[in-house]
Amino acid sequence: MNEENENRKTIERLLGYILGFFVECWIVMLLWNWLTPMFGMNVQLTYWQSFGLLVLCSYLFKNNLLEL
Repeated sequence: MNEENENRKTIERLLGYILGFFVECWIVMLLWNWLTPMFGMNVQLTYWQSFGLLVLCSYLFKNNLLEL
């Protein structure tokens, strides 16, 4: 029974991390698309481009976002 609870908590934690990362990608996309026209750039990001941007930044700045 205790092992079953541990497995459930692990799965819930993993799903929480995944959901949090996808929400974070969505927020980056919204902020990027809101801010860039103010700076004279007309470049719009798609959801998957914002995903790639987050991965790149986490790798470059060692943010431990993906624990690379």
